[in-house]
Amino acid sequence: MDATTWAENETTAVAAATEITHGIYFQSYKGYSEGSGLSGNTEFNLWGFYNADTGDCRDFANFFQVLCDSIGIEGKSKAIGGTFTTKEILLIGLGPSDWEEKDFANHGIGWYNNVYDAMLKLNKDSPLIATNLTLATYKGYLYKSGTWNDTQTPWNLTRVDYQ
Repeated sequence: MDATTWAENETTAVAAATEITHGIYFQSYKGYSEGSGLSGNTEFNLWGFYNADTGDCRDFANFFQVLCDSIGIEGKSKAIGGTFTTKEILLIGLGPSDWEEKDFANHGIGWYNNVYDAMLKLNKDSPLIATNLTLATYKGYLYKSGTWNDTQTPWNLTRVDYQ
């Protein structure tokens, strides 16, 4: 899991953030689990995440932030508040036949002026990973029903545990 390798040939921050997001989804070899306990909003147990087989949405958002920061991009994390049901998505670590609707009570995403979500694929008919999507476009792909609140300000991690 190496941001410098994933982003080495990219000439813009957006392209590098995109490659980091793809790298996490395709090469982190992790799956999704709810409530890992490795992330607070501004704290992240990187060592615990690195050694875990799974992570939750905040873990993947915070991992995106750490990897962006490691190559000089000011990545952030952001929360989508509310309790909502998604359209069919493919969570990280699952196979191509495992698309499903999912209920979220809040959802963490990576942020670099737009949405970067390394935890899932959107749009079953023409799958994509959310990179550089506006919140409105992202919501159009992800949200099916429920309460959606995307007004929280993106944040920087204030503590990262490396061991």
